[in-house]
Amino acid sequence: MKVRILMVCVVAVCVVLAASTVNSQEHRTATTATASAPAEVQTLTGTVESTKTRKMPRLVVDEKRYELVAAEKADEKVKGVIEGISKGEVTGTYTVKGAVTPASPGKVASIKVVSIVKAEARQ
Repeated sequence: MKVRILMVCVVAVCVVLAASTVNSQEHRTATTATASAPAEVQTLTGTVESTKTRKMPRLVVDEKRYELVAAEKADEKVKGVIEGISKGEVTGTYTVKGAVTPASPGKVASIKVVSIVKAEARQ
């Protein structure tokens, strides 16, 4: 009787482990598919800011924050503006064009900036 109960418990544990392994593999596949999707190029206008502790340059659009990172093909002017934002020297409303990567667990939304210009004031 004890052997039969023990065998049932061992089989139940094996079934649970097998199910969790399948779910883990499905999750890994879904995460890989999401991570490998190309970032969408967009043009966004918002207020630039620098985080207080990490001095991370950000663009705030409709209460959503994007970390600003210069794209590989960005010119020195773009890199200089982003550096100025991180130091708090550049403020105001800017229009940014670049590849937008949405937020994911453990990562903030970001924009690989190709161009950044001061937005014109509306009248």
